[in-house]
Amino acid sequence: MHLDRFELASICFILKKHLKMQKITYSQLSISLEMSESSIKRLLNGDDIKFSQLLEICDILKISFFDVVRAANKPSQKYFELSIAQQNFFLANLKYYAFYSLLLSEVAIEDILSQILISKEEGFRYLRQLEKIGLIKFNENGSVSPTTTGSLNLSHGPLADYLYMKERTHTILETKKNYINIGKQQVCSNHGIGFLTQKSLRYFVDEVRKLFNSISDYSQFESKFHPREELINCAWLASVTPQENSFVNILHNFPENSHDENL
Repeated sequence: MHLDRFELASICFILKKHLKMQKITYSQLSISLEMSESSIKRLLNGDDIKFSQLLEICDILKISFFDVVRAANKPSQKYFELSIAQQNFFLANLKYYAFYSLLLSEVAIEDILSQILISKEEGFRYLRQLEKIGLIKFNENGSVSPTTTGSLNLSHGPLADYLYMKERTHTILETKKNYINIGKQQVCSNHGIGFLTQKSLRYFVDEVRKLFNSISDYSQFESKFHPREELINCAWLASVTPQENSFVNILHNFPENSHDENL
């Protein structure tokens, strides 16, 4: 599977910008690639350029191909964020957040009421509260519409932290349950790994993070260059990747009979 012409054009545009920044001419590039100058111009217009050639050019420019792909695919979609006050409100009223999320997804009000099990009167109260915190507005015809544009970016803040940890905790508990069900002998071939000094743990946590970042880069690239049937879902790797918060300590501190009903 190849990148479409638009994506190739975007990548070639980024490469040409780097050539200009580094003051490397097509003539110089042609010598390094052992190609004619006219062939270089044709390649950088996106005509039949091969993956190996993209990598060679990136190597000459001393830039990461993955960084080029990221720059070429920089999202143009607009995003908005919730204020800390809005996040705190939702954190104290999680059902309101479920209601608001469905509303953003353009689910019909009647369906929202049935999904989160509230009455029409309660639904109207939810709408008025969302209006009060500045997230929706009532139109003259009685309909409602969001005051924001684009997609919700919930990457930081108290609500984001809570939802992140809830998801990770669920993953951890499921992993522990599967670990117990499968049996330690079948899932762990080296029983000597279990304890490290704080200094060593910090080193290996950093190494695991670097490895996961590399996997993420390869995932973005291979998702574009390979058909879906050749790809394997490896999202589970994220469940064993330590983050910047105290996630690395969670498994150690969880009692065996922990449940996440109260999270």
